[in-house]
Amino acid sequence: MGLKVAVEEFEFESYEIERAQLHVGGLNCRPSLVAFNPYAGVFRFDGVATLVGRRGQDSGALPDVENGYLVSAEPEDYFPLMFKKPKLLVFVDRSELARLTASDERRFALTISGRRCGSRRRT
Repeated sequence: MGLKVAVEEFEFESYEIERAQLHVGGLNCRPSLVAFNPYAGVFRFDGVATLVGRRGQDSGALPDVENGYLVSAEPEDYFPLMFKKPKLLVFVDRSELARLTASDERRFALTISGRRCGSRRRT
C-alpha cells in the first residue's frame, strides 16, 4: 500500500486515586473502581444514583444516565456503561450493591482524594 509509519512520543498526565468513600443513605461503601474526569477539578459528587446490577445487560436496556451518576457491581460491563455517558461511574462489590439496592435510598455522596501524577511520555 505504500504507507509510511512513524512512531511519535506524546506527553500526558494521569491521576491516582488515593481514597474514595461512597455514602448512600446511612450506608458507607468503599468503591472498587471510579470512572470520572479528574481534570475537571470536581472531587465531590452528590445527587441521586442509578443502580445497575444485571450482568450481561445490553447497552440498549441500560437506563439513560447521560450526565448522571451510575453505581454498578459489574466492572466487566465498563464500556457499555461508559457509552451511556454518565458523569460518574462507581463500581462496588456485589454484596455492597445488594445492600444499596435493598435500602431503596438513592441519594449519595462520593468524596475522592488523590493526586495528579507528573507528565509521562509514551510512544
